[in-house]
Amino acid sequence: MILPFFLSGLTSLTRSSFSSILGQQSLSIYGHYRAVVTMQAELRREQAKEKKSRKEEIEREKREITLPKNEKIISEHVDSIVKSLIKRGLQMPTSINYWNIPFPESVKHEAKIRDDYACQICYNDLDLEVHHIVPRQFGGSHNEDNLITLCSSCHRAVETRNERHAIRICTKNALRHAGITPQRFRKRLDLFEKSVVMHKLLIRVFEKISASDIADREDLLIEISEILES
Repeated sequence: MILPFFLSGLTSLTRSSFSSILGQQSLSIYGHYRAVVTMQAELRREQAKEKKSRKEEIEREKREITLPKNEKIISEHVDSIVKSLIKRGLQMPTSINYWNIPFPESVKHEAKIRDDYACQICYNDLDLEVHHIVPRQFGGSHNEDNLITLCSSCHRAVETRNERHAIRICTKNALRHAGITPQRFRKRLDLFEKSVVMHKLLIRVFEKISASDIADREDLLIEISEILES
């Protein structure tokens, strides 16, 4: 048990110095020592090579997820993602209300890392949130496969569960992030009429209604979302 620890600290020994310290009978031990040192060096080289390869793979993946500046391709991408999210969100696997179960920041962080810190609909990398695909109040858990990173705007649009509305808002976000601003999406924001306080209040109301199960839930969420995006 002592020998491996002893040998690991002798990385600078030569054959002659090793022999002079432990005697002629130690040459076989020296051979073992050199083999261990060689294996350790080879392992370090492999680890460094693997780390570099993984880094290059991540950078390549990041480049690949950037949408081309083509309105048709972007629209098709948004249409596909939004429809999939809303369809999956209608599944209700359990009756557990996950609103009563804490949503750890560490879980949100892991989801954002997995999604390269970008909205998975419009690829914006600012104001990110983590969306439960199956809503928490309908049994949607905090498991990784039920989470997706969205920007706050796309998140609100998808939360309405209205496919047409969500696709329109998310497409606008994706085109804007790609630097494309078609005439039909151009809106002149009136900063004098849009109060910051009212904006925050509406977001809070949106979140409260989203977590509820009231009769007019969808209509109210759409109306609030429209106001927030106007």
